[in-house]
Amino acid sequence: MGVIFWENRKLFEKNERGVRLALKHPLLLGKPVIGRGVYSIILGGETSVLKLTIDRVAYALAEHQSQWQCPALPVIRGLHGIVGTLDIGVPLFLIEMEPLDKLVAGTPSRKRCLSIAQQLREPLRDGEAPSERLRHISTRQPKDEMAIALVLLADFLHSRWPAAELDLHGANFMLRLGTGEAVIIDPFMDMETRRIVLENYMLGLPDGTVIV
Repeated sequence: MGVIFWENRKLFEKNERGVRLALKHPLLLGKPVIGRGVYSIILGGETSVLKLTIDRVAYALAEHQSQWQCPALPVIRGLHGIVGTLDIGVPLFLIEMEPLDKLVAGTPSRKRCLSIAQQLREPLRDGEAPSERLRHISTRQPKDEMAIALVLLADFLHSRWPAAELDLHGANFMLRLGTGEAVIIDPFMDMETRRIVLENYMLGLPDGTVIV
């Protein structure tokens, strides 16, 4: 028996057979890996980046973002569908989007984003859903694109919760190159995919091991 703290462990590995095959996709071949998250790896391009992900919620959100065209959300430049499968049967999706940079420390934009993230970390009130918290925080914002984005995300989460869970923190805000606009990225967690992958990961661990 033991406890594993999940923290920065990734839910899929670049060297897994299914990922290696997906990386041979014509849009990915030869592209450098410039970042990675729990559910995805990001490959670089001059005008676009490509996200290879097992996150079905992220792909569904990207489909909506293509229609919303909200400046406080990423510009989606291509939805390339399923381009591979992990050995455990989880599909790999490919999203093409604009390149973004980190927010600049000390700027009003970053301070605002961190304030939003801090408010989202406050405990939910009895009976309050995460989507309601997003919507409530939007009312505290200036009536601009960030406030609009929070409402759009609240609507999206309301239709999918609890299969999708809110996971919006300081690192989920980035900077649009050239304009200096703050952009929200990857605000949700795909709970079903996480469950499937963790169950398979647990198969190789001693009985009684707990992942937190």
